[in-house]
Amino acid sequence: MVVHYRKTEACSVIVGAAGAGIIVLGNLMWAYGGGWGPAAVIVLLAAVLALFSTLTVEIAEDALKARFGFGWPKKTIPLRSIRYVRPMEVPWYFGWGVRWIPRGWMFRGTGTAVVEIELDTGRRFCVGSPEPEALAEAIDRARGRDHA
Repeated sequence: MVVHYRKTEACSVIVGAAGAGIIVLGNLMWAYGGGWGPAAVIVLLAAVLALFSTLTVEIAEDALKARFGFGWPKKTIPLRSIRYVRPMEVPWYFGWGVRWIPRGWMFRGTGTAVVEIELDTGRRFCVGSPEPEALAEAIDRARGRDHA
C-alpha cells in the first residue's frame, strides 16, 4: 500500500481540558473525599484523553482516513467520491473533536485550519490539519488532479 500523506497531530485543547479536569477533580476528592460520582467523571475524562489525544490523517492509494487516538472514532472517504477540496479556517467556537458544524461533520484536533471536502453526494466533511494547503494538495495529487 502506497501512503501519499500521513500526519499525526496532538489534540492539545482536548488533552489540556481533560487533563485539567482530572487534576482538579482528583485534588478535590483527595481534599474533601468523594464518592462514585467524581470518580466516574475522572474515568470518563481519562477515556476522552485516551480516545482523543491525537488526530491522524492519512491518504493511501484509494482513500482518505482520519482517526483519533487508538483508531476510533474514524472516518474513511474513498478518493473517487471526492468532488473538491478546499483549505479554510473555521471559528474556534466550532470546537474540537468530532462535531457537526454548519458545513457538515468535522474532525479537528487543534487550531482553526481545516480542509473542507465535498463529496459527489453534495455532503461535506471537514478535517483539521496544521498544514491545510499541503493536505489539500496531497488529496488532489492522490486523486490525479492539480490543486487549484
